[in-house]
Amino acid sequence: MTQAQILQSYRSLLRANPPIAEIERLLHLALAAPVLTDKHALTGSYRLPKIILCASLRHMAEKWRPVSDEQERLVKDLCEYLKKEDSI
Repeated sequence: MTQAQILQSYRSLLRANPPIAEIERLLHLALAAPVLTDKHALTGSYRLPKIILCASLRHMAEKWRPVSDEQERLVKDLCEYLKKEDSI
């Protein structure tokens, strides 16, 4: 695939599976989770929303796992590259 084809497919994938809609849906599921209690609600803090977002993104990533070992290796390599280059 060319870079232009990859971009087109990527954008098409995002349109067909809007991540914001899925994140919002998972937020509502998480808010009903019995593991969240009043002690987790830190007033004025983004800690709990970040935890919910992190759990949602991990869940979404798990649902989109590659189907082969070769694809899984490519995901791992790409994650390592992004981690290095993004330097957060």
